[in-house]
Amino acid sequence: MKKMALILVILVLGMVILLAGKAPAAEVVKDAEGCTVPPQPVSAYAAAATAADYAKATAHDPHFSDRKIWPHTTGKEAYATYQWPKGRVLVWAHPDMGDNAKAFNVGDAGNWLENGKPATKLWDESTDLVFPDAYKPYTVSLASAKRKQQMRHVTIGANAVLVTGGDGVGRIILGNLWIKRGGKTGNQGATSFLGPGDVFVRNDNDFIPNMDTDWRNLANLSQYFNLNKAKGGSIEFLGHISTSDEFNQGPCLVIVGPDSRVQPGRNATPTIDTGGVLALMDGARFYSWTNNWDSRDLGCSGTIQAGLPDRPVKRDAYLLLTHKNFTGARYQGPNPWMMFDKEVREFPRLPSLLLKQGAELKSYSTDLSKARLVISYAGYLGMWDFRAPKGSNYEREQLDRRDHPQERFAWLDALPQLVTVYFAPGVKVEGVFFDHIAPGGLLMAKPQDRSTWKNVTFGTHNGGKPEALVQAVEELKGDNPHY
Repeated sequence: MKKMALILVILVLGMVILLAGKAPAAEVVKDAEGCTVPPQPVSAYAAAATAADYAKATAHDPHFSDRKIWPHTTGKEAYATYQWPKGRVLVWAHPDMGDNAKAFNVGDAGNWLENGKPATKLWDESTDLVFPDAYKPYTVSLASAKRKQQMRHVTIGANAVLVTGGDGVGRIILGNLWIKRGGKTGNQGATSFLGPGDVFVRNDNDFIPNMDTDWRNLANLSQYFNLNKAKGGSIEFLGHISTSDEFNQGPCLVIVGPDSRVQPGRNATPTIDTGGVLALMDGARFYSWTNNWDSRDLGCSGTIQAGLPDRPVKRDAYLLLTHKNFTGARYQGPNPWMMFDKEVREFPRLPSLLLKQGAELKSYSTDLSKARLVISYAGYLGMWDFRAPKGSNYEREQLDRRDHPQERFAWLDALPQLVTVYFAPGVKVEGVFFDHIAPGGLLMAKPQDRSTWKNVTFGTHNGGKPEALVQAVEELKGDNPHY
């Protein structure tokens, strides 16, 4: 008996220890409808700044083998395997001068270091630039050099602020861009990612809760993005990255990396051209940070997909949309000065997502029941940054350039928070999950195309059963059509 009692005590103690060591269950967050809201992603890229060799890693020498610096990199990523030829490296020579850094002429080669010595010539398209860590913030403006702002790899260290571009100028980056934790870059005009090769664009700053266009927003890297790598090349975005306006993708592969987000916004009408592929990896999110009532969120004649053939997703990837006016009503307010056109006095009816002829939606997944391309409403998924807070200047800017925007906003905001998607004839759809779709919100120029869809599922927050979501419409023409 004593032996059996001892065994029982040991078993009980073992269970107590096991239960005590068990991690607590994650808190389940519910929205106003009682629906589960996925947690906000935590930036593993920001956490990488604590790695021992983090300061040594640069855009031209990334230390891919260090998993503490590259927590999501598996070795299959194109940017991690592409071999770049050796190039010149210029390091800004005055990182610890703070505001006094502006006194040094960026167009003087002697203010740059090459191999530890003052450089004798400035950068060109095959040169890598490094703006080192500093103890206090400093700003370098390449615009003052009066030289073409075209370079290869760019590294921006802690407390470094790189200013580029200008009216009609912009900048061209042919290699990797790495904004280290505490660094910042901004560009007036377009940042163009061009040339051959597979590159990464990484921002190690924390996710920003309230998007805007000023310098305090460490996620905002440029006014516009022009993404047009040479055939066979690719761009992978890592961390939280936004623009203060457009996102234009040519016929190349653009990837939003695991648990990363890319956000155009303000007055943007983002576009993916024919031949372009936007691939969203595990937990990735693409969505606008503003709800532009008079324009679509995204127009696509290329492909939007979850995962890649050699990197199938194991978790959902999200294309998130803002709600538009999908009703027959056209609210007319008392103020005639709506946006840029003084004659416009109504909310048009238009799709959130415009899928043109040749477009395709699909998923490369290990299990389509839990890992697929999700098309849904941005606000539902807890995207507190998808629109500026009520009453802010940026919200007002989207609704009215002058007075009395609140009445109009109240009318739009009172509409059901549901989204719409237009399908041109022949659009292919496979492995997609639709949720928060408005009644009649699947706008189809050729409704019979739905019979060709494969592995398409629907959530529980749509404006009706799947058959009630389909609406036949005339074929929409143009880049921002109304219906």
